[in-house]
Parts: sequence; C-alpha cells; structure tokens
Amino acid sequence: MEQNNLIDAIIYCMENQNIDFYFNPSTLDISEIKKNNYVELPKWSSFDGFQNMENFTASLKNKIHRDELIDVLKNGKGVFRNFKDVLKKYPSLEYKYKQYKYNEIKNRVVDFLDSLSINKSLFLTNEDNGYELNLSDFDIKIIDEKIEIESPIIKKDFISNIEYNDKNIKTALIKDTDNNNIGVINYFIDDKTIIITYYYVEPNFRDLGLFKLAFNSIIKNENCDYLIISVVNKDQILSTMIENLNFEKVYTEYKIKL
Repeated sequence: MEQNNLIDAIIYCMENQNIDFYFNPSTLDISEIKKNNYVELPKWSSFDGFQNMENFTASLKNKIHRDELIDVLKNGKGVFRNFKDVLKKYPSLEYKYKQYKYNEIKNRVVDFLDSLSINKSLFLTNEDNGYELNLSDFDIKIIDEKIEIESPIIKKDFISNIEYNDKNIKTALIKDTDNNNIGVINYFIDDKTIIITYYYVEPNFRDLGLFKLAFNSIIKNENCDYLIISVVNKDQILSTMIENLNFEKVYTEYKIKL
C-alpha cells in the first residue's frame, strides 16, 4: 500500500462496522483475513460517532447552529439521520463537521500506529490538519463601488452604517457556493491606508473564518502600507482575532503595518 494513502485506508476500514480488518505493521498491508503478524484494526463504533457529534456541537460558537444540533442530540430517535439533515441545511457547517470528524479519527489512527512503533514519517506530514476555509469554498469579490445587497438582513445593517460615501467606498462581497451574498466588508483607501468602515457576516455563516478570509483578500488586492479597523459594539471575538494578527490598538481602533 502507498504510504500516502495509509491513514485514509485505515479510516475507511474503521468506519466499516460490518467487517473486521487486520494490519501488518511490517508491510503496512491491510487484510480482511487474520494472518500471522497481523493485528486487528481499531473500530469506529456508533458510540464513537455519537460522542463525536456531541463534542463537535459543544465546540461551536455559532448559537444558531449549536442550538439546532443540541435539539437533535436530545431527541435521540433517528439522531444520526437528523444530525446529517441539519448539516445539509448549512453547507459550510457540513464541511466543517466532516473535517472535525476526519481529524478525530485520524488522531486515533496516529495513536494506533504509534503504539506499533511505526516511523511517523511514513504517515505524517507537516501540513496543518485543522479546519481552514479557502477561496475554493467561498468566493470573495472586490467591487470598486457601493452596491445594493439582496439579503434583507445584510442590506438593513449595511445601509444604516455607511458614513463614508464621499471617500470612494469599496466592497468585499463574501459569496457562498451558490453565489449568494452572505457577508460584506466595506472600506476605502486614504494615504496608502486601508480603512475598514463596516463588516457583516450572516449569522448562519459565523465562526467559520469568513471575515479573516475576506480581510486577507482585501490586503492582497490593495497596494497599501497600513490597515485600520474600528471594532464596534465591543465585539470581543473579533477583537481577540485582530489582536492575534499583531494589530496595534489605538483607542477604539486597531492598526497594522502591511
């Protein structure tokens, strides 16, 4: 078996609850037949799956997603099917859960291989296995003008907060996989400085890293030396994220040299 496929192959076997699989630590081969020098692969049971769903739900900061999944877990009947139905309503959440589940099973596989004293370089890379959105999941479109936004929620907040019409406002539109507008960042350029005047992400898509994704797209698109953002309404989550990006706090604003 190719070494790069080892972990995924073991995960596939673990999730198959109908067949027992065996593993040879010397050759890295997997077999449905128990042979000499083969050990049984660990299982991923329905109990493991339920516990994984509970842990994932508890980890969510988005209250809309968390509360809906908690209701499913409390109901009990048809919990796995109903959990999947909720995830399908929110494609970004479904993708996030798949990565969460994959990482948990992967960690179990790594522990199993490590217990057999197998060289980790055969099955581990330096790549980060955490969840991170990228431009293939969502699209960020930079528009050199103020625009109307179709979503009533976004439009209401967007219009009421714009105060810089004379400063050539630009818009970074956050679009989902169906090309729907799900968030915005408004900004203008003044003396080689990006000044963010407004930001919004629809509640169903929060806690996924979309602001950071749009934020990085703006920086790449503009040839500027500084960026300033004012954090409104004591947004502690955003403040913490910005501080982790090495911004300097100046009164109620944050500033960073690009």
